[in-house]
Amino acid sequence: SQVVPIEHKPLRSVRVVGRLADKPPAVGSQLRGVLVAPFDTPGGGGGGGGGSGGGAFVVSTARAELVHPDDLPSFSKLYKGHVTQRQALATGDRTFGELRLALEVMFEGVDGAGTH
Repeated sequence: SQVVPIEHKPLRSVRVVGRLADKPPAVGSQLRGVLVAPFDTPGGGGGGGGGSGGGAFVVSTARAELVHPDDLPSFSKLYKGHVTQRQALATGDRTFGELRLALEVMFEGVDGAGTH
């Protein structure tokens, strides 16, 4: 017998709904939104409830939708929220410039969600 490698790349598609679907995107452009996909527990049961699979979840991309965050309540049971966090830092005798530089280095490459 001989091993024959077969390369398989599954088709991944997402249905774009709501205000993201109002205007067709240009070729090569990016769409940004929230990916909403149903999930099942192994062994059936659906909905993430009991199931006999030990708590693992399987996300089904076959029925996935890309939604604008403001459209979440219209197309899912989810709601948009935000998290506000404050943190106190012991600065010692450091200047503001030194602290700012240290924070910029620490969070380099991290994209914020803005102030919405």
